Amino acid sequence: MVRDASGAPYRVVGSQTDITSRKEAEERLRHEGFHDKVTGLANRALFMDRLTNVIDRIKRQPGYILAVIYVDLDRFRAVNERLGHEPADRLLEAVAARLRSFARVGDTVARLGDDEFAILLDGIPNDRAAVVFADRMRELIASPCDVGPEEITVTASFGVTLNSPDAATAEALLNEAESAMQRAKQAGKNCVELFSRENYSRLVSKLRIETELRHAAERGELELFYQPIYNVAAGHLTRLEALIRWNHPQRGMVSPLEFIPIAEETGLILSLGDWVVNAACAQAHSWRNAGRSGVGIAVNVSPRQFQQDNMTAQFGAAFTKMATHGFALELEITEGAAMHDVDQSVKVLRSLREMGLRISIDDFGVGYSSLSCLRLFPLNTLKIDRGFVQGVPRAKDNTAITHAIVGIAHSLGLTVVAEGVETEEQLTYLRALGCEEAQGFLLGRPLRAKDVTPLLAQQSAIP
Repeated sequence: MVRDASGAPYRVVGSQTDITSRKEAEERLRHEGFHDKVTGLANRALFMDRLTNVIDRIKRQPGYILAVIYVDLDRFRAVNERLGHEPADRLLEAVAARLRSFARVGDTVARLGDDEFAILLDGIPNDRAAVVFADRMRELIASPCDVGPEEITVTASFGVTLNSPDAATAEALLNEAESAMQRAKQAGKNCVELFSRENYSRLVSKLRIETELRHAAERGELELFYQPIYNVAAGHLTRLEALIRWNHPQRGMVSPLEFIPIAEETGLILSLGDWVVNAACAQAHSWRNAGRSGVGIAVNVSPRQFQQDNMTAQFGAAFTKMATHGFALELEITEGAAMHDVDQSVKVLRSLREMGLRISIDDFGVGYSSLSCLRLFPLNTLKIDRGFVQGVPRAKDNTAITHAIVGIAHSLGLTVVAEGVETEEQLTYLRALGCEEAQGFLLGRPLRAKDVTPLLAQQSAIP
């Protein structure tokens, strides 16, 4: 206000600024904060916010059903590498447009990152409706897409979950949907999987085992047990098979059937394999210092270990160390590991044999060995899988297979070890068949090192 000398206002003075561009910039920033730049879809933050709001709202509506669908494009990385970033981005835009076109008003479609998307179905009649919805979207995505300079077809794997008391948060629901999507990937991709709490529990258990197993060695939870192997004709101890055991502080002894497959899948088997070899060498040294006679010690080599470039040098060093303690080192390798790359296997096995290591094919008969390849491998021993030994000599099929394996081994000049011998009848039959060695609960269960020591002192005979 501008006033005159008497103080009475007679005009107004002001200024005006156009803030349209600033407001537009603020709106762009707000939009970019909650939307994906490439596809224009909601981003993870907006998706989680909307999912949280829906979950809070329906807590007062019993029977209300929502679904979260997790979508992951199959082999998108290969597409990206082949086409380049710009065509790959156009493919993502096309997929986003198809998902958006199929979604209903009120549903939320989001890009979570890279080639992953999520859909929130707000209000559906049942789980079947969600699966049908996902399957139709799967078919829509799989139709050819022209992204230039060529037409390309991409598929997607879908995971579906519904709201439940067990998943009361947005994060929990999204995790369930992602878990179901991972099962779709494992099932062969380009399919839809509905979340199963049982499957999820198995996944959580698997992740827990992996995490705890990573630190088991440094915490002193791992231990080697040794199962005796006997010469069935002479009746004396010939070798010990080293078997890893995990003594969990809360769960007790964890079965190798539970943790070895996880270790193999995650690559932890490499560090576990190193630990087994080092522990076996240390135990051989301890036995020698105690004046115990040396026998062979067999260690199992996983397929991943067998494919390592440094395998020959690693086990060569272990053999030398073991030999200084008066013990012979033997490697047990599965058929599958040896047959993965026959030429490379022959090369590696010959190098190991030249160093003096004994080589055994473990669980023979359950893999897919070609006899023409088997004769190329420089082996010492074939071990008959316990599945064939069970039931002999009464089970005709098992007896016939066992007889054939012994014949094959002897024709190749190999020693035969029968695993899983549990009865006197089995032992008598195997002895008559000409099987040289055997192991199993009848002859001795896996033992701690302190319980093996008396066997070494006595050069024990078959019990």
